[in-house]
Amino acid sequence: MYDALVFDLDGTLWDSTASVSEAWALAVIELGEELPKVTPEEVSRMMGMTLEEIFQQYFPQLPVERRQLFSDTLLAKQKQIMSGQQGVLYRGVQKGLAKLADAFPLYLVSNCYVPYLDMFFEQNPLRHYFLDWECYGRTGKPKADNLQLLLKKHQLKKTAYVGDTAGDQIAATKAGMDFYHAGYGFGEPDADCMRFNNFSELTQFFLGLKTTDLKK
Repeated sequence: MYDALVFDLDGTLWDSTASVSEAWALAVIELGEELPKVTPEEVSRMMGMTLEEIFQQYFPQLPVERRQLFSDTLLAKQKQIMSGQQGVLYRGVQKGLAKLADAFPLYLVSNCYVPYLDMFFEQNPLRHYFLDWECYGRTGKPKADNLQLLLKKHQLKKTAYVGDTAGDQIAATKAGMDFYHAGYGFGEPDADCMRFNNFSELTQFFLGLKTTDLKK
């Protein structure tokens, strides 16, 4: 039995690609950078990556000394846009988390920045379901390290991580966690694993594990 469940954010709990792509376009205009337009589909492929990784892989032409300014501007535009245009919470997430929180300690680990995570919690009444969270924006560390920090902090021994990308699976494996794939999200796993087609299916599976353990 798992002593906790840990969730990824983008592609696992919600979809904010439309807002992020709009914020990207506004940041490019404001800073006058020579960068290509980013569509919601392209944003979905970037989800799960840190901004530094996105710059290196997709926009190496942006000078290193301009990347922090661009990041700050992008986050400001995201906050501006998302104050009136919310991300889309996946169907079943709110009810599912309520049920899972009664059965397991829940945590969240993402490669996002703190203001972005704050926006998620401001738009969705879900903060109270999570005992703790960690993100790249707070530690500056990759996801595997942040997962390990969380495990050590809360003395967790057998934990499951739910995410939607190959990077999520690789990070969970490095941290010594079992990985479950949110198949309704943005990416594919790095190796074979259990896949959920929606959040309700995910909820039923883990509640089933809890029920089976209680009967032993």
